[in-house]
Amino acid sequence: MTTQRGCVLLAWLLAALGLLMAQVALVDASSETPAVQIPVALTAGENYVITGLSKSATPAVRILNNPHALVVNGDKPGELVLVGAEAGHWRISAERADGTRVDYDVTISSLGHALSKPLEPGTTPPALGAPELSG
Repeated sequence: MTTQRGCVLLAWLLAALGLLMAQVALVDASSETPAVQIPVALTAGENYVITGLSKSATPAVRILNNPHALVVNGDKPGELVLVGAEAGHWRISAERADGTRVDYDVTISSLGHALSKPLEPGTTPPALGAPELSG
């Protein structure tokens, strides 16, 4: 009988300790400063260079829509080169050299709508010559 009571008491003690540790973790997470939000709008074929990043931290890339929308090149430490390829939406979280966190919200638009409207005809650009010469 005493052994059962000791086991129940130990279980309650462990549960209380777990809740206390969870509260400490929540307090630490809420004390962090929020990341600076930077919106980036690209068209397919355009590029954007992010400079001044920490050379020791690795940026986190999160694909929100279309994994083929963006090409990310990080060959040079402290720098990322983004090249738009297709329509899509990505988020890149990084740390700057001064220690601040930054989130780049990258939206890429395409030149046409090949996937959503495949049968819609394109439009012809206006004539470059004089109006009387164009047919």
